[in-house]
Amino acid sequence: MERLWRDRHVNAVTQYNGRNIITHGSTLKKRVWLSLLCGVIFSIVFYFWYLNSRPWSSWRELRDEAEHRNKLALFILERAATLGILEAQVTLGRPCPLRTDSDCREPLSLDDEVYWRKRAAEQGDAEMQYQLGLTYLSHGGADKSEARKWFLMSANQGFERAWLQVGDNYYAAKDYADAYFWYSLAVSVGYPNAPAVRDTVTHLTLAEKTAIDTRVAQWLKTHPIQRK
Repeated sequence: MERLWRDRHVNAVTQYNGRNIITHGSTLKKRVWLSLLCGVIFSIVFYFWYLNSRPWSSWRELRDEAEHRNKLALFILERAATLGILEAQVTLGRPCPLRTDSDCREPLSLDDEVYWRKRAAEQGDAEMQYQLGLTYLSHGGADKSEARKWFLMSANQGFERAWLQVGDNYYAAKDYADAYFWYSLAVSVGYPNAPAVRDTVTHLTLAEKTAIDTRVAQWLKTHPIQRK
């Protein structure tokens, strides 16, 4: 009798605990889903509040103001360049004239860049002469003699980035003495890769190279070097 009573008691306790586990699991699921729903509602409300808040509006106003200033600056540069001011023409001849760090603001079209590049080159700016030479060189249909002309004008003004290019032009024309001369100029100022390029000129005697080195030293005394 006592054993039967114990078995009934155990069964009753087991059934009670099972119902509690099922009930607790169901309540936990409801709480999880309710928490997720509250999180979604809060995110939506916060999103729309943030879009219409003052900090966001201020940021948009600052962005619009910056764009307006850039357009105004570009307009002023173009007016100054039209009046023949060299510094303005040089600025417009460069890619991204209103560059801020790595950000390119208000880029000009390639035609506009080339136009101002040529205007500045015609006024004698060595950097723009070099950039104009690169422009002619990079366009397959362009006359390469124009590129060579502007490179040489830039190099003669002491713009060291043009020296290797002029040396290459003379080397292609099999004028090895002048090629060695311009390569040697680049070597004299420590231009990267210049010694290796000059070593490719193997068509001159030691006496010819020595005479060219003397010519390089004299040239450097009378020509200021431009490094940009």
